[in-house]
Amino acid sequence: MKRFAVILLVLLAAASERSNAATPAQADPLRVQSARQEQIQGSSGRVAAQLDQILMEFELNGISGEDVNVLSAIRSVVHRISAEDMVKVIESLTKAREAGDSGGQQAADAFSSQRTIITQLRQVLAEYQRQQALHDIAMRLRELAARQTENMRLAVALARQVDRRNLDQYPETQRLNLQLQEAEESSLRAETGLVLDALGRLGESAGDATSAERIQKAVEMAKSSGLLSALDSAVQDLKNVRLLGAAGNEKKARDQMREIARQLTRSLDRRDALREALRELDVAMDKHQTLMERTRALQQKDEAIKREVDQADLVDATDLIRKDVDDLAPEASEHLEAAMERMQEARSAFLSQDPPARIKELAVAQQSEAQTKMEQARRELVDQLTKAESLQQPPENKMAAVEAMQMRIRELIAQQQALRKKTSETAKDKLAGLAPRQGDIKDQTQESQQQASSLSSEASEALGDAASQMQKSQKSLAESQNSDASQEAALEALSRAEEALAKEKEMLAQAAEELNQLEEILKKLVAIIEDQQGVFSATTRSALNPAPEVMPLVVNQQVMLADRTRSLEGEVR
Repeated sequence: MKRFAVILLVLLAAASERSNAATPAQADPLRVQSARQEQIQGSSGRVAAQLDQILMEFELNGISGEDVNVLSAIRSVVHRISAEDMVKVIESLTKAREAGDSGGQQAADAFSSQRTIITQLRQVLAEYQRQQALHDIAMRLRELAARQTENMRLAVALARQVDRRNLDQYPETQRLNLQLQEAEESSLRAETGLVLDALGRLGESAGDATSAERIQKAVEMAKSSGLLSALDSAVQDLKNVRLLGAAGNEKKARDQMREIARQLTRSLDRRDALREALRELDVAMDKHQTLMERTRALQQKDEAIKREVDQADLVDATDLIRKDVDDLAPEASEHLEAAMERMQEARSAFLSQDPPARIKELAVAQQSEAQTKMEQARRELVDQLTKAESLQQPPENKMAAVEAMQMRIRELIAQQQALRKKTSETAKDKLAGLAPRQGDIKDQTQESQQQASSLSSEASEALGDAASQMQKSQKSLAESQNSDASQEAALEALSRAEEALAKEKEMLAQAAEELNQLEEILKKLVAIIEDQQGVFSATTRSALNPAPEVMPLVVNQQVMLADRTRSLEGEVR
């Protein structure tokens, strides 16, 4: 979108300069001003044509979102300026020039019309800037929510450490911890207030009805949810050393920050939201995998208490992702909710009075089920993203589809390489924990195989081989065995698939080049046909009315056409 803003800024600057030169006090060079205004009209017409072309490309490629809506609004205004307002300016300048000394009113009309043009352009640019500011506010709220999460976890951890002791019984490190939390919470309160103030001002100046409604809903949500009140209460709780009360208010504030950000970005591209959810889920799954490994190594009761805290953090992180995907992928949300239930069971096991060996057994069982549910949620998100991308992909654009598949295979190669490295670094008794990850990569490879079948049979076959080798690797890992040969074979097959797509891409590029050459040849052929028709008409006229001086010219033209035809025939060959 920066390109569009630059276009408008250039046009706005040009219009401003011309309008300043066309004030009634400087109306003498009216002919020059009229010519300049015609140049500006031509420039705005070209900008309008560029916007038409860009929007057409967006439409053909299925691109949508708030930026495209803003661009459509810009296009309509520029069209109106080019077609209507600038014509009025030129007419007024022309009349003023023709009227001579009595043309002051016409010059004033031209000046007024130019001011109208500038105002319209400034309004369009302001709307674009509002959209950018709206996106920035949403991202800022997500950043504040992340900081609030960290402070909340510190409050919970400190509450467990001090139990029910009074502040004067706190060690120096814990008192310092509390002071830092209070300072951070006060900072979060102040920064959130500033962000909400900016959001309110943005709503007051919003010109687009859809944007204004979305902003208003977010502002009302902030007020009705008591976001600032929750932050105030959290600060007060920390000052009064009510740590669990502070954590509760911090969680409430954090959830509301995320919800408001979600409301502000609701009209963004669905694919971007799915990609962000996948990224966050991958991070959570990696952390949960690490927690499972630590749980398997559990030997002491105090270790179980630490693992329970880690598990609680993952429940919280998973819940945030679940809320984000609830509308995007309901089935994925259900899988994540089931994963959270298993995590809560694992927490209960950590807090039980059973021996460490029994705690480990119960917790690992629940964690394994939770990990499986998270993997199911991930597959569902991948499916939804694949469907969304396929809907946006024009079926005739095979080159774009091949390039997208190449990128996906490179991602699979990177994932398989990372898993192979992790497998080599993992102790034998912990290899079984890597089997689900291998299964996930295998599932992605099988999905890619189906999609590649319409692009390249060779690539599809190679992906099938890779999935087969991954199946062998998954089985070996589940049995606590490292089948490095299977992983190496899977990587080799993925590389073959990528090479096959590279060949397909090269063939498509060559075909496109040949098509361009044919189009050029066709243009030349059309020109020859038109010229031949002209020669034919001249020959016919000479036959009806003989003119000796004309026939040599006709003959010469026919000879030249014959040469052009032979040359074109050579190009075709």
